[in-house]
Amino acid sequence: MKPTDISTPDYFHKVVDCQWACPAHTPVPEYIRLIAAGRYSDAYMVNWKSNVFPGILGRTCDRPCEPACRRVRVENEPVAICRLKRVAADFKDDIRARLPKPAAAKNGKRIALVGGVLGCLVVLPLNGLTTGTMNWQTFSHLAFAFRITPILMAWGVAFALLMGLVGGVPPALRAARARVAVALREL
Repeated sequence: MKPTDISTPDYFHKVVDCQWACPAHTPVPEYIRLIAAGRYSDAYMVNWKSNVFPGILGRTCDRPCEPACRRVRVENEPVAICRLKRVAADFKDDIRARLPKPAAAKNGKRIALVGGVLGCLVVLPLNGLTTGTMNWQTFSHLAFAFRITPILMAWGVAFALLMGLVGGVPPALRAARARVAVALREL
């Protein structure tokens, strides 16, 4: 008999439907067994290998693994696979010793994250200057959408400047005339 080849995710499609359905191909049965044995830190580390933030993912994942769960064939509901990630994260011990250590020597390169502004600058034109809000319960549909026109952008910038002036200049002038400011200047 040939040894089992787990080097490609295609193997899991034949055997473990939930692991195949997971975009990260997290070894679901392994961490469920560890949680059942009360080994939450080990289960967390199994998750951590394929998902760097299992605690966050246990709260926000769309759960593509659960509809693929074979437990539905026996019972009406699948195993709460995503919630089990959350359980492992919430009940784990201190795992800092098990995490990779930082590099001993720095390579001299630096990186700056300006993602929010750059993301807006790139995404808004690609979306035809429309944006909206998402239903964070289901992650499945846009709850509200609106078009951002150049006039709306100008009004937003003007409003932000006005609020900065109204909210900042009068209090600063009042503080400059206060006796506390005089006493502080004398120090």
